[in-house]
Amino acid sequence: MELLRALQKAWVSWDFNAFMEQFFVNRFPQYKDYQDEYGNYRFVKGSYREEKWKKFQENPVAYICNMDDNTLEEFVKALEKLIKK
Repeated sequence: MELLRALQKAWVSWDFNAFMEQFFVNRFPQYKDYQDEYGNYRFVKGSYREEKWKKFQENPVAYICNMDDNTLEEFVKALEKLIKK
């Protein structure tokens, strides 16, 4: 139940930058350098990270149901951090 609450909290509170920092770059470290001069992650239309962000925003449950095991494990770590806050 706590993970579902954390998923809801992430869905409501994460913006693109938080999604990238809290989860995405931990799973896909090659995207860590995609920041602007202010430290914000660049939102590039048509990019892989933009596609994943939109899928998360549209339906977070469907988003996690389509993850491979390694990605799901990293996503759960991000949610567990939300539980501890």
